[in-house]
This record gives sequence, C-alpha cells and structure tokens, in this order.
Amino acid sequence: MFNYTLKKSKRAKNLSISINSQGKVTVTKPWFLPVFFLNQFLQERESWVKQTLAKIQTDTKLGENEIYYLGQKYQIIFKIGKFKLDFDFPYLQISAYNQQAGKRQLMEFLQKEAIKNIKTKIKIYAQKMEVQYEQVRIKDQETRWGSCSSQNNLNFSWRLIMAPPKVLDYVIIHELAHLEQMNHSYKFWDVVEKYDPDYRENRRWLKKHQNEIQNINL
Repeated sequence: MFNYTLKKSKRAKNLSISINSQGKVTVTKPWFLPVFFLNQFLQERESWVKQTLAKIQTDTKLGENEIYYLGQKYQIIFKIGKFKLDFDFPYLQISAYNQQAGKRQLMEFLQKEAIKNIKTKIKIYAQKMEVQYEQVRIKDQETRWGSCSSQNNLNFSWRLIMAPPKVLDYVIIHELAHLEQMNHSYKFWDVVEKYDPDYRENRRWLKKHQNEIQNINL
C-alpha cells in the first residue's frame, strides 16, 4: 500500500485520490461511506498511485552534484584546495579541503546570498508598493516560499536564491501584497499583477521546480 492523508467530506459524493507536485497523496471519502469500500478503492488504485509517485520523483529530482542558482542549473565539480566558488555556467567549481566542507560552505554561501538579495528587494518593493512591514526572517523552509503574519512579519525561504530573480521578485511582491490584502481575493491578485504582470508564469516555474529546489542532492 502507499501513505496517504484521509480527508472525510460531507460534500463529496464519491471516493477520489489527488497527488500534488510534491508527491503528497490525499484520499477524499464521503463521511457516510463504510471503510470496506475505501479499502477496496485503494487496492484498485494502488498501481496507478505508485506509478504516478515514481514519475514525480524521476521528473523532479536533481541529479547528483547538481544545483540551481539564480534560476540556472549547475553541475558541481569538486577539487581539493583552499575554499573558492567559481560559477562558469553550466559548471560550478568548488575548491575545498574535502567534499563535505565544500558542500557545507556552498550552503552557507547560498544562505548569505539569499539574505542579502531578499532583504534588498523587500526594501525596494515595499517602497514602490507603499506598504510597511515589521520583521523579516529568512528560514530553511521546505514547504513554503514565504508568508506574512497578521503582525506584518515576513518570512522567506533561503532556497529562493535558487530561483530566477524574477521569480524571487514575485514571491516578495506576493507577500508584500498581503500587507494590503490579507487574503487571496481578486483584489489581492490585482495588487500582485500591478507590480508583476508575469506572476502567473513565475508561479508556474515554482510549481514545476519545487521538488528540485527542496530536495538538494549533493
């Protein structure tokens, strides 16, 4: 069998299965339906679910020693020496005393770059959008790109440094727009579109590459 989240619904009339881009399986069951029918349904769908999960993993996993930086995919080459990063697309050459040290220092570099880029762009867009925020936190968030609290605090994932700059801009604009509209109403999306007319394209990039960025395989 496979792992899944069971959602009981009073509105659903039939059993259904959904699988998101991260491979999370959700089974929706009408609240009145006996467990017997659920088990039979899962057995019938087991092969399809496993095939779909396998395809998601294959399509969205970076190869060994590959990483995104500013939207470009780099093949990492390690060599022994004093620490140095040399970005020469499509290669990223890392000099370090050993591979583990090189990986650790690469992560530190990416996180520092994320903090610098995100905080700089927040100031720029907050001024353009005429909104005010409180604290900004850059975290190691694997499931959310950003969030805005009711106290006007902003949180962002450092992994956004792997996305193209315009995609990072979109996420920042998205969260700053919540300072004006704390919802996802049409008014909210009007604000987002005003400052990022290509937001739909940028959202698609995030959805397509989410697993690659979240599951770094160095």
